[in-house]
Parts: sequence; C-alpha cells; structure tokens
Amino acid sequence: YEPEYSESELEKWKHPYIEGSHNCYSYMLDKVNKRYKLQVMTTFKPNSSDINDIPKLKQKKLLAAGKVLYDKIEEVIKENPSVDYLLVIEGNNQRSNKNWIYYPDSGYIGSYKRALSLFNYWRINGLDFRDLGSQCEIIIAGSGYFGYSRDQSNERNNRKFSIQVTSKVGKLLSKSKNNEK
Repeated sequence: YEPEYSESELEKWKHPYIEGSHNCYSYMLDKVNKRYKLQVMTTFKPNSSDINDIPKLKQKKLLAAGKVLYDKIEEVIKENPSVDYLLVIEGNNQRSNKNWIYYPDSGYIGSYKRALSLFNYWRINGLDFRDLGSQCEIIIAGSGYFGYSRDQSNERNNRKFSIQVTSKVGKLLSKSKNNEK
C-alpha cells in the first residue's frame, strides 16, 4: 500500500527551516517523489562511512537540519497521537567500474554504515531520535548502489544518505477494519 499525499498533507510539513532556498540546511519539496528532500549536499570519500569526511561546516548544517527534523517529527506526533511514523536514514553508494555487479554486498554494507554514521553523529550531539518514543520507529538502511533517490547524472553525488519520514498505515488499517465490524 503506497499512500497518496495531498497538497494539504504535504503542507503539514512546512516549517521555517523546511522549504525555502534562503536556508542553507533547508528541506525542499520533491514533487516527483512526494517528499521533502534535505538540501545539504554531503558526499563521503569513496568506500568511506566516516562522518569526518564531511567538512565541519556541512556537519554543523547537518546537525541543524537534524534538529529541525527532530522538532518537526515531535510536533507532528503531538498533533496526531493515533499515527505512528517511520524515520528512514538511508545510505547510498556510488557506482563505478561495475562494482554494483561484482561486489553488490559491499555497496549495501558501506551504505548502511553511512546511514549509521549520521544517526550516531546526531545522537552524540544530543539528537537521539529514539527519545521520540514508540510513535517513531527508526530504520537505519543501506540501499547500496540501487537507492530510489539516486543522482543518475553524477554518480559521485551518490556517496551520501537520504532521509525519509512516512506514516505507518498498519495501525490505521486495523482501526478502519475494526470500525467496519
């Protein structure tokens, strides 16, 4: 089940730091994929998951963007107590020299480590998304060389991570089935 989001549902995610190119760590609406996209362009060194590969200024922007994300998820949870959410921190890897064919597992492992490095960076700096409680499940994932949000025009841009927040429909579906009885 893939929910369709209306413009009004996407509007709920508007925030002073979400949307607007004047903020260097803003989130912009990706209308094709119907989600907000973090605008801090970060790339790791090839085959690395060390957050220190990212320049200090960009690390600070990532921390600020993480704070905005944390505050927004906390706000949405308070406004919608019957809805649970998934926070997906997804790592990605660059394709080169047919590595996706010959070494697909290394892409999954490396991209998972990139996602974990961001999660740990936020946690070490006081943003522990686990503190949001049971309404926000955190998924640390690595899509290797095959992520949905890949930059097809420049493979170097795929040494990164993606962040997604989505509602979990299981509780809502079971609630609607109970209402039908």
